[in-house]
Amino acid sequence: KSGAPRLGKVYYSARLRYRQPLQKCKVAFTHGRTQMLLFETPQIVAAGQSLVLYDWEVVLGGGVIV
Repeated sequence: KSGAPRLGKVYYSARLRYRQPLQKCKVAFTHGRTQMLLFETPQIVAAGQSLVLYDWEVVLGGGVIV
């Protein structure tokens, strides 16, 4: 695995909060180091929260929501 998410119809999992169940999402847009994720189930997020993106059990990366 390359560790880089792909655009399009490939689904990944993401976690926004500690111990939150993984949420199904896909990468909808990427520009440089900025990526937009579309979640299957709407999520309520706030600036400063962290997000971790997974491909099965492999961590692809993470970041802070701005």
